[in-house]
Amino acid sequence: MLGKLLKYEFKSTSRVLWFLYAGLIAVSLIFGLVIRVNINVDDIYITPTAIQSNDTLGLLMSILLSALGIIYVLLIYAIFITTTVVIVMRFYKNMLGGEGYLMHTLPVKTSSLIVSKIITSFCWMVIAAVVVVISTIVLGFSSGIIGYALKYANWQEIVEGFKMVMSMFGVSGWTFILLLIVSSISSIITYYTSMAIGNLANNHKFLFSVLAYVGIGIVLSIILSITSVVGGMNIMDTASSANYTDFTTQMEAFMSYNVWTAIGTQIAVAVGGFFLTNYLLSKKLNLA
Repeated sequence: MLGKLLKYEFKSTSRVLWFLYAGLIAVSLIFGLVIRVNINVDDIYITPTAIQSNDTLGLLMSILLSALGIIYVLLIYAIFITTTVVIVMRFYKNMLGGEGYLMHTLPVKTSSLIVSKIITSFCWMVIAAVVVVISTIVLGFSSGIIGYALKYANWQEIVEGFKMVMSMFGVSGWTFILLLIVSSISSIITYYTSMAIGNLANNHKFLFSVLAYVGIGIVLSIILSITSVVGGMNIMDTASSANYTDFTTQMEAFMSYNVWTAIGTQIAVAVGGFFLTNYLLSKKLNLA
């Protein structure tokens, strides 16, 4: 049954998003080609092409380049904003709106309905991120920048620099990915929990949902701030007593603590939010 729910969810939420994805890829390709026309990236020095010697044509191409750059950035913002709006509105209309009368009469547990929406929403978040990455790759290849980088960049130094930066923040590549996954799922469930809480009101349900979301965010921020300060002080005291005089080592331990605290907090929020949402929709549903 979960498979059927997922199929239905993907079909219902994909109508707008695919057009944005296709539009972003198309714009990135055109943007890259315009960059290639304006700038020569085939040599070791990146230089303007001969087209820039013509004042009028160069001005027009510069305007086109700027316009495409703005459109490209706006499309990226539009994809992530639209994805969030689809996630929120789909749950609100399907579970708490007019469609809720049908959804809650299906021979399916409320928890299964919530899980299907979490999985679908998370998949769309991942797809959005992947599409943005693909668009940057298309932009890089069509402009010639990636070819230039492959030919002249010192990738060993770049990788080592990246590892050093990640180490300074106390995370590895896998830890960072885990943080992104947990944060994404937690944010989705927080949207759902806020709407379930707002649904308890008899009037202005969406407004109360927004207020609930803000309240949850404030509480979570306070908890993270307290745990960061208290834990940070303990880490610094431990480091001092262990004669860790290297400030970098202390900071790495502090940052690592904060990252894992954030992961643990987000997991707790996700689990607690899921059970609260399931309880409210199962026992306190108000479709009036």
